[in-house]
Amino acid sequence: MISVDLGTTNLLVAVKDRGIVFNEPVVLAIERENGRIAAIGNEVELVAEKAPPSLMIVSPMRRGVIADYALAQSYLKHALRKCLRRPAVRRPPVAVGTLSSIKDIDRRALYQVLESAGCGAVSCCYESVAAAAGMGLPVWEPRGIALCDVGGGVSEVAVLCLGGVVEALVVPVGGADFNAAIQRHVRDAHKLNIGNRSAEALKIQFSSSGVRERDGALAVSGVNRLTGLPQRIQLNTGEILEALEPQFVQISDGIKKALRQVSPELMADIVEGGIVVCGGGALLGALRRLIEREIGIGAIAAEQPLTCVAVGLMGALDDGRPRRGPR
Repeated sequence: MISVDLGTTNLLVAVKDRGIVFNEPVVLAIERENGRIAAIGNEVELVAEKAPPSLMIVSPMRRGVIADYALAQSYLKHALRKCLRRPAVRRPPVAVGTLSSIKDIDRRALYQVLESAGCGAVSCCYESVAAAAGMGLPVWEPRGIALCDVGGGVSEVAVLCLGGVVEALVVPVGGADFNAAIQRHVRDAHKLNIGNRSAEALKIQFSSSGVRERDGALAVSGVNRLTGLPQRIQLNTGEILEALEPQFVQISDGIKKALRQVSPELMADIVEGGIVVCGGGALLGALRRLIEREIGIGAIAAEQPLTCVAVGLMGALDDGRPRRGPR
């Protein structure tokens, strides 16, 4: 019995009574000559922008849904073989999370990929509901909960009550867009080309800079666009905030749009409980502060923002609904 959280950038697999057993990037290294898969996940991430021309680095996911069926099937087969070396059940049942707004064709593709990868019966749960359950929120009670899941490719805003999604909205902005914004800023302001991993490192350093986010200094190395030679520069953390703020505003605007559709009684619950932020974006204190400033109510980061969906899905196979599971 397993739960699968297949996101744009990462796959998390949890096994009942064992917790998270797989948490790796959704990328593959494929040999150009014969199409053979050379590596997946962490092994690929380490060399993604350093690989020789003989290897092609690809991902089967785009904006939260499967974009390449064959690649997704190959990736899941390798991932499940890697984390379930001796499964107790030949075709284990699986609970999978999806966006609230997922199209039928994308849902069917997800089911087919899981089944072809070796999974048994597939049950589906909205990621927002699973995330709330995984955080231990009272998702099954008559109380409104506002949740913003900032993933790698998209951000989903959802208002929940009685275990259902009352209102949901997807904003096409995620962690990959944050990285791209940092790369653009460094390129345009400092004439320096940096890779995605360097941008990711800057984002992580920025997320941990706390109250010093306008005063701290971050170092980054890259290629000078004018000379073509290596260069190392110091960035003020205020520059990172400036680069990321337009994306933060898009997410905040999405929250506003979703909240405008809810009833006054639900809004009263949300004002009292605040907006819960999960996914990788929950680690960015600047994003939460902008949401608080723009919306006017508290924005709280989940305790385990990266794993709460997979944890919440673990109970889905027991009684048809996710609940808080082992960490």
